[in-house]
Amino acid sequence: MRSALEVTAWVKVREDCDISYTVNADDEVELLFGGRYDGFELIIPINAVARLADVARRAMDEPNSGVAVEQ
Repeated sequence: MRSALEVTAWVKVREDCDISYTVNADDEVELLFGGRYDGFELIIPINAVARLADVARRAMDEPNSGVAVEQ
């Protein structure tokens, strides 16, 4: 079931972009790309961080094929 609100967003992160994180009281990781007032925030469950890191690690090992890989 979908909610009444649906949001789609994309962000281009440059090599020198500041990236920071905090772990909140609900065991969620808040990743901040950019600054506090002009950045993009991603909030994910702490157990999903390992999956995100694994996907990022595999993406770094892939040749630039331009083909999306489903996870």
